[in-house]
Amino acid sequence: METVGSLDTPGGATAAAPEAPAAQPAPEALAAPAAPTTPEAPAAPATPAAPEGGHWSDSMPETWKEHLKGLETADAALDALRRGVAYTPATKAEDVQITLPEGMAQDPAALDSYRKACVEQGLTPKQAQEMVNWHLAEQQAAQAKQEQAEAEALEEAWGPATEANRQKALGMFTTLDRRMGGRLAESGFGQAIASSAVAIETLHMLSELVSEDTIGTGTGVAAPAKPMSKVEFYNSMFPRK
Repeated sequence: METVGSLDTPGGATAAAPEAPAAQPAPEALAAPAAPTTPEAPAAPATPAAPEGGHWSDSMPETWKEHLKGLETADAALDALRRGVAYTPATKAEDVQITLPEGMAQDPAALDSYRKACVEQGLTPKQAQEMVNWHLAEQQAAQAKQEQAEAEALEEAWGPATEANRQKALGMFTTLDRRMGGRLAESGFGQAIASSAVAIETLHMLSELVSEDTIGTGTGVAAPAKPMSKVEFYNSMFPRK
């Protein structure tokens, strides 16, 4: 008897052949380990939104609200906070060091008073110096403008004789400076003469009076050959009645 796919068993029964074991799935190809992922940076905190019909600061703590009412947006508040952190006012007069232009006369009492005022007003040392710089620049600009106007007026009055009159004024200044041992040129008045049309006009007028001797004798005649004594000069200026 031909038996296919079965086995004879005692008693003539036919048993089914055992099934072949199921095929195991082929092992998957070994894959390279995945690269570690970089954790994402935390998102920036969202700008607080203004409640409908309210102020953006309504969501802030009560103790903050009063100080934030004048700031229209949260970004404006952040800018104000940054400025506040960087704000370091002077706490004592010694913190304020003022630098003046080289050669400028200093008044220690005035500088000390200014330093104290800067502390009282809550200025930083940098702000204190910048205020001085601004004030000096404004003064110089105003002075230059005034001197320019005076020079133009004097030149218009003198006309073609302007340069000759300037030289006479310079000659008188030199004469006076020599008599004073150089102290006139070193003084504030001497330094201002070079740029002051009024001072130049005054010196020119003085030179004219000296050349006419209207100072010494009160007349327009030539000066005497012999210089006057102090008593003679006094009597000529204040004649007795």
